[in-house]
Amino acid sequence: MQFLYSLDKTQSRNDFDSAFNLFFDLVAYNAITITDEAMIAEIKDYCKFLAQGTWDAKYKIDEILLRAVAGWRPDSMNAVDLAILRLTIFESFLSLKLELKPAISEAVSIARLFGADKSPRFVHGAIAKIAEYLNINQSEA
Repeated sequence: MQFLYSLDKTQSRNDFDSAFNLFFDLVAYNAITITDEAMIAEIKDYCKFLAQGTWDAKYKIDEILLRAVAGWRPDSMNAVDLAILRLTIFESFLSLKLELKPAISEAVSIARLFGADKSPRFVHGAIAKIAEYLNINQSEA
């Protein structure tokens, strides 16, 4: 989420791989408490999959947001909330790597950590609207 936020702020499209590797090595690697290098490599690969997939699908994701969350345009959303929503939409609705209930829980937790006071509630409501728009029933997820 932090990497996507920084990409969006710089609007950088140049050398995604180098930017990701630099970010991972400087920020994420130091936050990982696992010492198994193979496991760290798997974590890095999955993080890159999420970041690259979310960044590549940014315009499609923003179109979903525009249609699903009435009254909110992606360019007027809090930047942190927008990064959280983009990541959640990619991971849960486009790549289908995370089921809806854990996705909501994870997104709200991240919003509590990094967002504004109203971010958790906004993110939760937005994801519910997106699921409704995409015709996904939370009880089936």
